Formats: sequence, C-alpha cells, structure tokens
Amino acid sequence: MMLPMDYHLHTRFSPDSGSEPEAVCRRAVELGMREICFTDHFDLNEHELACRDFDIAAYLAEIERCRVLFAGELTVLNGLEIGEPHLYQSGLRAALQGHSFDYLLGSIHWVGDNLLGPQYLAKRNFTSACREYLAQVYATALVGPYHCLGHLDMVKRHSTSFYGKRFLYADFQGEVELILQALITTGRGFEVNTSGWRQGVAEPYPGLAVLKRYREMGGEMITLGSDSHTLAEQGSGLELGLELIKAAGFRSVTTFRQGKPYWLDI
Repeated sequence: MMLPMDYHLHTRFSPDSGSEPEAVCRRAVELGMREICFTDHFDLNEHELACRDFDIAAYLAEIERCRVLFAGELTVLNGLEIGEPHLYQSGLRAALQGHSFDYLLGSIHWVGDNLLGPQYLAKRNFTSACREYLAQVYATALVGPYHCLGHLDMVKRHSTSFYGKRFLYADFQGEVELILQALITTGRGFEVNTSGWRQGVAEPYPGLAVLKRYREMGGEMITLGSDSHTLAEQGSGLELGLELIKAAGFRSVTTFRQGKPYWLDI
C-alpha cells in the first residue's frame, strides 16, 4: 500500500527525540510515503523548560535542506506541534510571525500544573480526569493558531492502565461532540494519531466511533500521523489508520501547503 502521509513526526529539535531530520526522510522513502510533515514540539508553557531554546530559523533551514535533498522522492513539509495553544495565543502569534509553516498541530499535554500521566490521574477519579482533560481540548478547539487538533482523546493512553477502565466515546459523547462541532465551525480538523496502537490502547487517538460521528456531523478535515519519536516508531499503524478512516466513511485525507488545506483521494 502506498501510504499518503505521516503528519506527526518528531526529531532532535524536540526534547523527547534524537532523530535526525534527514534520517527521518530516508526512512519515509523506505516506507513508501508520499509526503511527511515534521511537527516538533513548540511550547510556551512555563512547565516545558526544555522547549525554551527552540530555534525556529534553524529548524526551518534544516527542513528546507531536506526538502531539496529529497526532491522528486518525497514531499517534505514543515510544521509544529503547539502545546496548549488556547492559553498562549498572543505569545504564539508573536513567536510565529514572519515564519511560514505548512501545518500546525494544536495539542493538550498539560492540564493546569499537571502533565498528563500518573501524577495527574492520581489526583482525580476516572470520570473527572477524562472530563477535565476534554474541557481543555474543547477550549483549544475554539481558538487558534493551528490547523488540526492533535491526539484528541490522549487521556485514554494513561487512564486505561491507571484505572483499569477503557475510555469509551459513549461515556463522554457530549464533551466529544462539543469538540467536534467547534472544530467544524472554526474550519479546523483533527489527526488520526496511530500511536495508540503501540501504547496499549488498542485503537488510535481518536477511535472509530469518534471518526464516524465526526463524519456524520459534516466533518471533512482529517490528517494521519504516527507521532513517532524514533525511526523504529516511524510509520507505525499508518496502514491500519488509513483503513479506519475509510471505514468511517471518508474518501480523502487532508494535506496542507503553507497552511492551506487540500484533499487527497484515498
């Protein structure tokens, strides 16, 4: 199968990855990818100290070097994964001004002073943990600056093992549908993040039920990403993710060029 995209890739420009961008491109060619987008972490959150020295100019220059190097073999796009964008709108706009990005992801990794994980979950019961996380996702679904929402229901990554309970769309339908409607209304979409399969969740972020409901509500904008931080993770689950997108009723995925969406038939 010719895979259309991987729109969630981390490199040494992220504090949680050591991958070289050129090596990521070479691996994408080996996997038969059509195009990739680098989405290294960009955070203004005061808790993300490791991201303070992010050099946007150097980052974009390296991606441009890869774009030229792999011309004719692979389409290479530049992007960022922005943490908690609803909390830092003015700072983000100032930081990004003067730079051109193909694609921006908006993601929630922190709820208040707690990083999603055992410390966050230990202070809450299952329902409260999920609802507080989804409330932050909803808040960021209403505003920019970004094009697609990252790992919409990632809280289930940790809640599944911590509480021994599965996050089910049916149990949080109201909260999730508010998020989906906000994305549709504001002209944004979300990714199918396939890392859930390798993180013990048995489905991507989000799963088939959410994808189907988004389609029923008129949603059209969907990207596909492995959320890889190593070359070994790269491309993981993308074939399954593409099949899930088709099963939900989509006949295309969304690609981006300088922030403008296009639809690619699948």
